[in-house]
Amino acid sequence: MPNPSDCPIDYAAIARSVMKPSGQQPAWLVEGQAIYAPSHAQGIGKITAILGDRLIAKFPNYSVPVIITNWQEAINRQEILPANSQEITSEITREQEIYDVSEEDIATIPHPEFREIALNFQASLAAIRVTKSTEGDAYILPVDLPSVYRQCAVAYTDFWALHK
Repeated sequence: MPNPSDCPIDYAAIARSVMKPSGQQPAWLVEGQAIYAPSHAQGIGKITAILGDRLIAKFPNYSVPVIITNWQEAINRQEILPANSQEITSEITREQEIYDVSEEDIATIPHPEFREIALNFQASLAAIRVTKSTEGDAYILPVDLPSVYRQCAVAYTDFWALHK
């Protein structure tokens, strides 16, 4: 359909109108600001762009930016919040309560190697449960077992014999 006024179509004006958000955005929702988006990225990220109703944010541990197609709906559903809001503080407190393994819990691990690993990852452990070991059954290696596998089995057996 031809342009009725015989004026050229202003594609830039069309693009600008699409880029305008359909509602008033809150003061905290600006490029470069930190946001909390648990349903999208489980943490605090940084707004990289706001394109109309779309919000693009970068979160740690994500290789690609997270695109929120309608930031207004996301705010209404509390899918995104300002990084300093009270809801975040209570959520982080709940997460810290979940990941609260004490050094006494770690001390119940009988093997020092595994205890050391638990100490290194203490902040991300949710719980520790020590299961009693049971004796296994030992069998002779098959005669036709390839020599490479036989050498591995012997090295494995020797390793555990040293670490008992």
